[in-house]
Order: sequence, then structure tokens, then C-alpha cells
Amino acid sequence: RLDKLESDLASHKTSLVKESIRVGHSDLGDFHASRGDFATALKCYVRTRDYCTTSRHTLSMCLAVVKVSIHMGNYTHVSNYVSKAEATPDAGSDA
Repeated sequence: RLDKLESDLASHKTSLVKESIRVGHSDLGDFHASRGDFATALKCYVRTRDYCTTSRHTLSMCLAVVKVSIHMGNYTHVSNYVSKAEATPDAGSDA
């Protein structure tokens, strides 16, 4: 499954469709988180930041980072990403 996810992400990067690239990174993050590899999941989730095009995407990225950071005991990340989520413009309107 990892090979398929990585292949899909490479294909999305070639197509340059931001939404597809964001979903690809997020799917990889979900995969690694489900296997308990929170450090790799964190890297994948943080990579989605550059491809977030709506407030909903930003909130989703922040929540994913918060979840894996809690598992890792990295409460500085938790605090930082909760603040980012709270500062997301129009978070209530399209979330």
C-alpha cells in the first residue's frame, strides 16, 4: 500500500494539481500514523501546508499535526498548531 500511495503522490506532483498533491501527502500521513510511525506522519502532514487552498484544508492539516504531535508527546507542536488553527481566516464559514 505504501508503494501505491508514493506512486500516486509522484503522479500528482507531475500533474501539478495542488489539491491532488495535498491529498497525496495527507493519505501518506494517515498511512504512517495508522502504523504508529508518527514522526513520518508528521512530516507528511506538514508538507500539505503548501497545498492548502481553503480554510478547511488548513484546519484539517492543523488537526492532523495536533493528533500525531500528541502521540509523540510534542506539546510545543500541539500549542503552535492549535494557534494556527484558531488564527485561520474564515475558519467558521467554510469548515
